[in-house]
Amino acid sequence: MLAGLPAGKSVFLAKDPTMWPAPEGWEQTGVYCSGFVLVRLDAGGREFLRQWCSRFDASRWSRDKDGKWKTDGNWAGPTYEQGQLNLLVQSEGADQVLELPQALFNSCFARPLGMPQPVVMHLMRRPMELAGVAKQARVASTFQALLSVLEESDDGLPRSALELRRWEDHEEQWWSTTRK
Repeated sequence: MLAGLPAGKSVFLAKDPTMWPAPEGWEQTGVYCSGFVLVRLDAGGREFLRQWCSRFDASRWSRDKDGKWKTDGNWAGPTYEQGQLNLLVQSEGADQVLELPQALFNSCFARPLGMPQPVVMHLMRRPMELAGVAKQARVASTFQALLSVLEESDDGLPRSALELRRWEDHEEQWWSTTRK
């Protein structure tokens, strides 16, 4: 599958699921997730990584009395790696990037057991999970269930645009029932 990615691109990204509202200014397009960044280590990929790292502003971060990092910046804004990733993609890094389908490369839920699973699952905290304990229990349960059927499944990845559209429709349907 990865061998089929275009040779003229060096950075492959997927957007965040619509579970959380996009930060101000990104409402229409959504934001790329810095939790999934696939980089070819060719000249273009290395330059993209160099530019992304050079944008970090350490002066915006400090440690509190407990030693935890803090900032006054907004999530996915210019203070965070995700914000800088998105700013780079909207400017000089744009030519190197190819967007991959979010339903396959940054899905936030496992499909029912026995069904094909996404390539990358991003089991982030959900809006209704106010404490970390609920998320940890959900993630552990998800992995345990997936591992229990690992030997019984092929990769199940969509091989056509129609199959991918079904994946994306399933993702959207899942979100519409989960948000209520």
